[in-house]
Amino acid sequence: MLKDKLNLILKISLINILYLFTAVSPSIFDQTNKNRCVPVTLPICKDIPYNYTFIPNPIFPHDPATLHLQTDHFKPLIRTQCNPHIKFFICSVFSPMCPEALPQAVTSCKSVCQEVKRDCIKIFTEFDIQWPESLDCDKFPEEPALCMKPNPIPMESDHYNHHAPQKYGSNKNLETIFSSRLVASCPADLINLDPADRNASCAFKCNSDIMFSRGQKNESNYFLFVIALVNIVITTFTVLTFLIDKKRFRFPERSIFYIAACYTFYCLPYFLKYVYSYEDMGCSFTNGGQLYLIESGVDNRLCAISFIFSYYFSTAGSLWWLTLTLTWYLSAGKKWVPEGIETFTNYLHIFTWGLSSILTMAVLITNKIDASELTGICSVGNLNPFSLLAFVILPKSFVLTGSLLVILGFSSLCRERDSFKQRGTDTTKLDKLLIKMGLYTLLFIGPMVITLACDFYHYLVLQEWYPATIACKMYGGADKGGCRRPMRPQHEIYVLNIAMQMVIGISTSIWIISFKTISSWRNFICCDKNDKFNKKDEPHKVLLQKGNNGAMYHPLIPTANPPPPPPTQGTSSSIHYIPCSVNNSGAPTNWNTGKLL
Repeated sequence: MLKDKLNLILKISLINILYLFTAVSPSIFDQTNKNRCVPVTLPICKDIPYNYTFIPNPIFPHDPATLHLQTDHFKPLIRTQCNPHIKFFICSVFSPMCPEALPQAVTSCKSVCQEVKRDCIKIFTEFDIQWPESLDCDKFPEEPALCMKPNPIPMESDHYNHHAPQKYGSNKNLETIFSSRLVASCPADLINLDPADRNASCAFKCNSDIMFSRGQKNESNYFLFVIALVNIVITTFTVLTFLIDKKRFRFPERSIFYIAACYTFYCLPYFLKYVYSYEDMGCSFTNGGQLYLIESGVDNRLCAISFIFSYYFSTAGSLWWLTLTLTWYLSAGKKWVPEGIETFTNYLHIFTWGLSSILTMAVLITNKIDASELTGICSVGNLNPFSLLAFVILPKSFVLTGSLLVILGFSSLCRERDSFKQRGTDTTKLDKLLIKMGLYTLLFIGPMVITLACDFYHYLVLQEWYPATIACKMYGGADKGGCRRPMRPQHEIYVLNIAMQMVIGISTSIWIISFKTISSWRNFICCDKNDKFNKKDEPHKVLLQKGNNGAMYHPLIPTANPPPPPPTQGTSSSIHYIPCSVNNSGAPTNWNTGKLL
């Protein structure tokens, strides 16, 4: 049983070796006079008769850690001692000798290859595996060309006993060696996060220029810093205005100030990156100590914090927009007063903050946080198209459905406005409300549609870039000549996407552009509670009435006596406001509460 198990393990090793070498170019031993010599670091090659090797390796242009893991798969073949020079031959392939006087890759001579192949091909044949084409001995240099030959070793029969199980070591070591498979490699400018895992990612090197150039990054970050500064100043002032005069802003307007608060926090990571470095914000270390751009996981604390600011609060801001459209519809379409809406504000908070938390936790649990190469800020969907679709594009598309409620509310108010005008009632305040709400709606929906279009463009870009970079190994690896990258994307579209998010926050200032804001700040600073502006702008008390369903509503009753409606022919039962008395002495007018249109 042990022998069968060891033979099976050896077969797996040979299959992996064949898979590795079939991906190597046939011209791997072409010589070059460029690059340099470095000490041999592969543990398996520590006792070979030379000390320096050539980098980059002409066969596998990978980092030493990757080469180390790949050479581990040759240990069982070396332990068979199918040929006394098998170890020398393998090391000459993975760590070719580099003469310090003339730096170049020097591998084994053709005769050495033929000798090793003659003895070791028996093992390959036993398992119906072909000798790797890339190790075809005809491709190795032949004397008098520069090549290596090992020192002669006396041939003994036990050197060729490739069936001896004791040569392999303990079962525990075998399980350790063969617990992983030899898999495809990553492109040379990416980092193989787990060389032993076929599905492991190929990460961007930290601060490397893969999808964007250095100049594009500098230009984009400068512009985004400026617009983030404008955004945080305006949204902070908007939120403070709300805090010092809460009674002035009730639902549905109050939702807008929660939107402003969300986008205040949203832009904070664009300032944190100037306190911490690009590496601190968006990069992490591999086990080998290499810095890579985070493509999944929450190991970096600053990355997790910037993700929460950018994703959680942008999602919450979008959901508060849905809340605004709902309360606007209830107020304008169903004639609910603020007191009626405020009875279920707790549910509005649970909906917005709770759903945002659920989506954020889903990203954290599934390890879908990734960093943007352009900005270095962590979010979701920067590098993975599937995460972008699930956590960004689909939620934004759902948010835009709130536009329907806005349209219904506008339709109801426009009908009521026409009714007032027919009676000769002053509709100036109602017109201002419609203009303000209409303008804010355009400034929210417009940028949201633009960001959605930019996200869809990014999704199409990642559909081409993701298989060529992050998922390169799953699509065959760089050794097979795959993972060819498309053209770099337009960085302006990515900048536009982020800028439009900031514009949504800036647009909330529409609701505080008035003389009442000046009065509120003057009262707050001067503590003048009896300011004449307050008296002038004191809201009129509005007659409230309960509808059939018990909900409170008000029909925007005018504050002055409307002129009597024109007489209608053919009917004497026209429905209109009937003042109980008209007093010209300045006393308040009494209104009949019997019929309200």
